[in-house]
Amino acid sequence: MKLAMKLRTRLFLSISALITVALLGLLLGLVSVMQMARTQESLIQHNFAILDLGLKLRQNMGDQLVLMTGANRNEPELQRMQKQFEELLEEGSAQDTQQNVRNGFEKTRGDYQRFIAAWQQYGNDPRGIRGNSQLSESFDTLRNGLMDVHRKALENISNAEINSRDRALWIAGLLGLVGLAVLCIG
Repeated sequence: MKLAMKLRTRLFLSISALITVALLGLLLGLVSVMQMARTQESLIQHNFAILDLGLKLRQNMGDQLVLMTGANRNEPELQRMQKQFEELLEEGSAQDTQQNVRNGFEKTRGDYQRFIAAWQQYGNDPRGIRGNSQLSESFDTLRNGLMDVHRKALENISNAEINSRDRALWIAGLLGLVGLAVLCIG
């Protein structure tokens, strides 16, 4: 025996299905957008922290150069600046480990140690940093390494923007499919 459905019951069920699909689509879109925003915010905060550390390292390196090339060298101040540079490098390495990425702080640490070793060996050369090729080369390597850290952080920010745009397109496509489903059910 077949159960007959009244027109009113059919309309109620179809409207209920329509509303359910629409609400599920909205919920899917909301969750996706919130997750995307949280991920992008985390990535950008990390990369801005890397940029900030890079600026501090470059400022410290400039201050060290002023102290190294001055006529009256202030050794205690130079030692303090070198210790501060090492602490900043340690902070950068810790952030890289925490985020499970490699931004180049370990390479910069090695470059800095080579520069300090060259400075200790050739620092009293009256020609200065540019007059001694080994000292100049070690400084240029350190400076280029710091610039590479900056460049990589900027690339990461750009990649995060591209990825979020792609995700937004996927979310828009999924919401469009939900809209089509609502039209078909309606």
